[in-house]
This record gives sequence, structure tokens and C-alpha cells, in this order.
Amino acid sequence: MESKIFNLSLPLKITVALVISFWCLIAVFPLLWIFVMSIKLPVDSFASNPLEVIFGPATKLQVGGLSIINFLVIGVTIYVLYKIYQLRFSFFSIVT
Repeated sequence: MESKIFNLSLPLKITVALVISFWCLIAVFPLLWIFVMSIKLPVDSFASNPLEVIFGPATKLQVGGLSIINFLVIGVTIYVLYKIYQLRFSFFSIVT
């Protein structure tokens, strides 16, 4: 006997996925905000203009900002670590 939860219509599945994704974004936002504020100068963290808080012109002038190359290196690193993590599980399943 199949459960009705697995027989949802496609629009309902998409709606559920969007709501869960949006909720995850809301839930992780404070952690991302803390991380971003930890690498900014206090001048940018407590600026009165919200755009200065987000983009941090004083931090960018003094320290330099993240570039596309930084994001590519971070992305490739995360991908490689994930593949190593998957390989670890597949290796142990072969051995046992």
C-alpha cells in the first residue's frame, strides 16, 4: 500500500520544494550574516547605509574584495572535497 504523500501532483511537489528552499534560505541567513560581518571592518559593519554594510567599501579599499577567482577556487575546493567524501563511502562499501 503506497502512501498518498508519494503521489503528489507535479505543481504541488514544485510548491513544496520552493517553500522548503525559501525556508532554508531564511534559516541560514543569520549564519551567513555573522560570517560576512566577521570579515568586515567595524566601519562597514555599523554603517548607517545598508548598501555600505553589504558591500563594505572601506573594507574593500583597505583589504581588497573577493574576486571571481576566489569564488571559483572555493567552488572547486568544495566540489573536490564532496567527491572525496562520496568516494570514502563507496570505498568502504566495496571493502566490507
